[in-house]
Amino acid sequence: MRITPEAGRGEVRILAEGKRLFWATAVTRKTSSKGNQMIVVKFLCVHDEITNGSEEGKSVWENFVLTQNAAWKLRNMCFALKSEGFDADDIEETEKVLTASPVYITIKHETYTDGMGEEKTKPRCGAFDRCSLEIKQEWEDAVIEDERRFQANSNGRSYNDGGVPF
Repeated sequence: MRITPEAGRGEVRILAEGKRLFWATAVTRKTSSKGNQMIVVKFLCVHDEITNGSEEGKSVWENFVLTQNAAWKLRNMCFALKSEGFDADDIEETEKVLTASPVYITIKHETYTDGMGEEKTKPRCGAFDRCSLEIKQEWEDAVIEDERRFQANSNGRSYNDGGVPF
């Protein structure tokens, strides 16, 4: 059997652009390539009116770098969650706030060049907006299942000790 970098590669379909309802299901801390602390959040799409639900169950990851220049993004997320604020140095408090309720996220596509020199597109979180919808049990069930799968895939590591599965 011949193995190449392309072997087994299928067409990867990323989240379409647009505003959908997401719920944070995983929160951890990492160090950025520039040495800054950041919060890494996995968001699960729980409600999709744009494509009649075809994007529900898909995820997007977002990095919140903990610098003064990048704090605006985390402040916007805080506003969307109706939070009065939290100590971003306390990962447990951060996780509690960021996973408390769903938020609308406008997904935008970003183009980049990968390590093989190929141009790729990935979904990024644009604006964060408040959700005024009544929370549905099916959303909560999807979040619990996604958290369970994430925990299983992180080899028993918790979110608090860097359990990102990549």
